[in-house]
Amino acid sequence: MVMKRTYLVVAGVLVFLAGCGEAKSANTTLLKVDKETGEQPVRVVVDYKKITNRDKFEDFLAGGKTKELMIIRNTIEGDPIYRTLKRTDEGIEYTLDTTEDAYGSKEIITSTCQEIVKEREGEFDVYTLTGCRGKEEERYVIELFTEK
Repeated sequence: MVMKRTYLVVAGVLVFLAGCGEAKSANTTLLKVDKETGEQPVRVVVDYKKITNRDKFEDFLAGGKTKELMIIRNTIEGDPIYRTLKRTDEGIEYTLDTTEDAYGSKEIITSTCQEIVKEREGEFDVYTLTGCRGKEEERYVIELFTEK
């Protein structure tokens, strides 16, 4: 009977200690909710030639109903890099989040830019923000495969 109690005590202590371990917290960029609307940004996931919600991205470019996007593209190692675009009265608010990139700078950079410029490079359309405030006047956004 004493042995059984000892096992129960040891098991309880182990469960307690396991609960005290360091847990990886969720990425705040991924969980972001708009304060005014209570909605999350539309997610555009880019995987080389496969793009989800491309129509929402194009709607954002055209100044349509889509006011905020989160572009998610994984590195070669599979780590996500988040780029958030939000239309504001001052222009386009751009946030680059590399906190989950094992080989990246692990920082969140935000700037406000005036417009998005599209240039064709081979079979890809490359989108760049221009007229940005801060140390860089231009910021790379994403390149998307152009379907023929």
